[in-house]
Amino acid sequence: MDKLPDLSEKHLRLARAAQNEEKYDEALYHFEAGYEEEQTYHNCRQLVAFLLSQRAWQEAGDYLADFEAQFMYDAEGFPLYIKLLVQQHRFLKIAIAMEQAPKDIVLNQRKFVDAASNSYVILEREFLDEKIKQLKMIPTLCASEQLLVSQQAQFLTKELFVETVITLLASPNVHPILISEWFNQLVLLKVNASTDVYCIDGVVRSFVPVEMPALSQAFRDSELLIEITATLNQKVPALVESGRSLVKLHFGLSYPFIESYQENWPIWLAIYLEMLGLMNSNELEEDEVKAKLQQQLSQLESQIQKIQKV
Repeated sequence: MDKLPDLSEKHLRLARAAQNEEKYDEALYHFEAGYEEEQTYHNCRQLVAFLLSQRAWQEAGDYLADFEAQFMYDAEGFPLYIKLLVQQHRFLKIAIAMEQAPKDIVLNQRKFVDAASNSYVILEREFLDEKIKQLKMIPTLCASEQLLVSQQAQFLTKELFVETVITLLASPNVHPILISEWFNQLVLLKVNASTDVYCIDGVVRSFVPVEMPALSQAFRDSELLIEITATLNQKVPALVESGRSLVKLHFGLSYPFIESYQENWPIWLAIYLEMLGLMNSNELEEDEVKAKLQQQLSQLESQIQKIQKV
């Protein structure tokens, strides 16, 4: 049976009344009940606002995650989003939100964010120095440890993050999944500086993050993904999801070096169709480009095996 919106609104009215009377346990019950009846962004925002007012940071974060994108692009939700991230010391995420959210709602939070960030850097200098030290050790660690330690980056400010990861992106010992993730974050942060990156084919190339598409946009624009989706839908619809997942995994691990996928997508398409058992290897014309892409594929599979052991 569908939930009744009027019952949800009744709970929210009772919640607001209880909050005004400082009956906070009763208010929480009704806010949660209203959200349970109708799980909309509107109801979620009111519940999160109440939880933040009660300093229930963890619970607020759990509910906010249901509609994170909406909080980030809504004038009423954005201040709640930023307030929570400040309490969690998630300053890298704050920096990305301040770059990606609409400028009019960002402007209202700029002073608060700058003050919180400056205070954080001063008061937590020892904490931050330790996080940076751990991150700089990543090239000496195995893949599983690299993925674990990389989580420390979320606590850095934009300036400290950029300064730290730019020194790591050109290392042949950093796993491609981290190179991809960090470079994508530089793109979202709109960093306008030439950045050396160790690419999946073993070549160090220079990219300017602000001039590159974010990984999600690169996925959407990928001719290879479009074509393999269309081909599998026509030939074997049951393989569409697995085929797309395979391409996205390899594409993501290659990012930001995506030009081989852009320029050679027909060859890549044939290679993936062969991997999926939809094309015989003797149907593929052997040439220097295909040999190079096959070598890149082998490197990708090797790197995937490392993280599958995690």
